[in-house]
Amino acid sequence: MNTEAIIFDFGGVLLPVDYEAVVKAFAALDPDGNAHAYTQQKQLPLFDAFERGEMSPAEFLRELQNLFPRAAERQLLDAWNAILGQMPEARLLLLEKIRRHYRIFLLSNTNAIHAAHFEEQFRQRFGRLPDTWFDAVYYSHECGFRKPEKAIFDLVLLENNLNAGRTLFFEDTFANIQGALQAGIPSVFVNIPEGRYTEQYFDTENGSLNTNVLETELLLP
Repeated sequence: MNTEAIIFDFGGVLLPVDYEAVVKAFAALDPDGNAHAYTQQKQLPLFDAFERGEMSPAEFLRELQNLFPRAAERQLLDAWNAILGQMPEARLLLLEKIRRHYRIFLLSNTNAIHAAHFEEQFRQRFGRLPDTWFDAVYYSHECGFRKPEKAIFDLVLLENNLNAGRTLFFEDTFANIQGALQAGIPSVFVNIPEGRYTEQYFDTENGSLNTNVLETELLLP
């Protein structure tokens, strides 16, 4: 495969996330309530709508308050942001090496609250926002689409004049890969619970793809 561009998922593939932390945080707010309203594999329509930018943060928080009526707004924000971990600096250094060989893009199902949180973390720790490491960044709440919808992959391809067959997509939620495959993009499922992680797919010294690993794990349209 002659790869020219790479599209990275953000949460999981690059930024560590902890879905169980959200469940625990919500459970602490309301032990008898809706602690499992949000998971990696399945979530209420409320969260999908927020990730598409169909509601403002204030509207989202009001809806969240209905799910957890005993919680204060600050508690809801802290619980919602509990999913987000700290970006490893070594992973950002790897991205800089990868960018020497390929055009790289970020494609994330996210929302205005999470984006504000991780952007502030980047600003404080690195003095830069995430978009400075990529040729372009696509957040679902700004696009109006979310993975696995084929439209969001088509958007990235079209706006950047990418050849789908020469583009590679890295994702840690298997359902989201289906949209990429429908758009003609070869993909890699980074199965984090099974011990896979992003660095295994690259030569960490120079940033080129590890073709030996890709040969066994590449999913083709």
